[in-house]
Amino acid sequence: MVGKTKKKTLSINSLAAMTQREFGQIRKETAASFKLTATKEEIRELRQFTEKGFELMAKNFSILIQSLESFKRDIITAVSAIHDQETEELKRRVARIEEKIGFRS
Repeated sequence: MVGKTKKKTLSINSLAAMTQREFGQIRKETAASFKLTATKEEIRELRQFTEKGFELMAKNFSILIQSLESFKRDIITAVSAIHDQETEELKRRVARIEEKIGFRS
């Protein structure tokens, strides 16, 4: 006679416990999946919000750069006018000095 193997018997209670564990595991995996889906949606919303923020910043920087360019042109014009005035004043002074010392008649 070949060796007999004893069959393992499964009671109702152990079957119920095993089923409960399996359902608990499935519930945990499903909850993690839903949480991951919510996290993906939150990341997508954050990305959209960030992109809109960068677009707004780029638009504001463009406006700021235009204003600064205008300001730069105004300053260059003002400095040029001041330089021209100072040059004319210096020319008048030199002419007066030249007249006083006799270089000019």
